[in-house]
Amino acid sequence: YFPQLRRWDPSLLVPLEDRVLAFGEQLALFEKGLPYDFATIEGRYRAVIGGLAHLHRPARPTVLTLEIQLSDYEGTTSVPEGLVIHLFEDPAGSQELPPPDVDRLLQSGYRPQDDVHRHVIDVWAEMISMRLRYLKAMTRFAEMPAWEDALERLAPVVQEQRRAYPE
Repeated sequence: YFPQLRRWDPSLLVPLEDRVLAFGEQLALFEKGLPYDFATIEGRYRAVIGGLAHLHRPARPTVLTLEIQLSDYEGTTSVPEGLVIHLFEDPAGSQELPPPDVDRLLQSGYRPQDDVHRHVIDVWAEMISMRLRYLKAMTRFAEMPAWEDALERLAPVVQEQRRAYPE
């Protein structure tokens, strides 16, 4: 994805070129099916991602998905906003947001045989739960009912999914 990022924003990776090149060396081994060290490639990947987050924030909004380890971003508060986690220096920085449209997600019905659909259900449930914990911690109680309602509408599908596909 680095060539694409460079096309979109030529300045984005400039302060991280050494990290990008170091990651690219390991990535090339992986992509060619050659021996590589998992810990090294993972560490170099985290160095690039972490560098992006730290070098460009707060001048640019920084958002992550659940797959990224939040412990790597000390000095920030991780605030769930919809389906991403926004990093803030001030935890009160998040604006009021409506919850994801659960009804639209479920409009065509629950598809338990669809791995992607099941994953999306899990992510939405986790993000809604995280947002509710954030709102409670920030004593933003007036915003909670809409998020609680969204989680309640999603709950039967999540429960069915957990029964059918236990971890």
